[in-house]
Amino acid sequence: MLLALAIFGGPSVALADPTALVAPVAGDGVDPIVVQLLTNALRDRVHARGYALAEGASPPAGMDPASLRAAAAAVGAKIGVAGRISIPSIGRYRLAITGVSATSDQSWNAEDEIAGADVLALLDRLVQTAVPTYTGSDDDGLPPIVGASPPAGDGLPPIVSNSPPAASPPPIVSPSSGGALAPDSGPVDDDTETLNLVRVRQRRLPRWSIGAMNEAAIGMNRDFFNNLTGLRLQLAFSPQFLGFAALAYAYYSDDPGFALVIHGGIEGRVRLGKTGKTNLPFRFSLGYAPENGGVLKLDMGLAIAIGKKTDLVLIPLAPAVWFLDGGNAVSMNLAIEINTGI
Repeated sequence: MLLALAIFGGPSVALADPTALVAPVAGDGVDPIVVQLLTNALRDRVHARGYALAEGASPPAGMDPASLRAAAAAVGAKIGVAGRISIPSIGRYRLAITGVSATSDQSWNAEDEIAGADVLALLDRLVQTAVPTYTGSDDDGLPPIVGASPPAGDGLPPIVSNSPPAASPPPIVSPSSGGALAPDSGPVDDDTETLNLVRVRQRRLPRWSIGAMNEAAIGMNRDFFNNLTGLRLQLAFSPQFLGFAALAYAYYSDDPGFALVIHGGIEGRVRLGKTGKTNLPFRFSLGYAPENGGVLKLDMGLAIAIGKKTDLVLIPLAPAVWFLDGGNAVSMNLAIEINTGI
């Protein structure tokens, strides 16, 4: 669902030289290739809407509207344009485009999400809302800026559809075409191929995974060694954030016998490299062992892709606190897991 509405009615100032400052697109966990491709495409689309691009300026990515307005005014541009892309869920991009007037407090914003390879089409739709079109001089010689869409009959700005009109899809501008419009059939082949290659090169984490684990708990404040073997279920909310639950059968060496241990928690992953095949998982979990007590764990390790949907996880550092009736016990745990998508 499109979250942002256009603010209609362009700046009332005369623009003698319509120049736009385009800041680099900010990428939140997105492959740098995609971020650079969108930055180039955004510049070309702004140029195609009638603006010269401010040269010699190096604005940072991720500027807020006030900073963008100040930066545009500082280089003599009439508008500033910025973008941000993130990954809200596996296989999808969320893109936000902001345009601001450097000479007034007006701004134009548009934001939506789409499947990964279609992000260029989404960029084109958002630019039509967030970047007003420069149309040339009026009869009085003042070059006006015209908003992307006229107000609806009730005076309220219309909500832009999540999908482009079937009869006349918005034109796509090629980053390599100097601002020329490509055919309406879809994004430029080279750019689409790049996006598809990036999706292939970046491994997609399965949304649901099951796995087997074996864990050794070495006593730190007591002389004990516990072994836990069991199953785990994992849910990926995004490539970097997961939830999990585990059911293990534990053998206690200091009190010979077996018992169940149930625990669940959250996991954050730091990607190593650009492929997503190697990650550093950081976990926090709480659990309970019937007839024994609670357990709190922190896990830090290495997740390595050994198949399209299969990970080998090595946990060399996992401190745990066991809340037992006879007094708390602290252990340093080591674990190995294999998880596969379902």
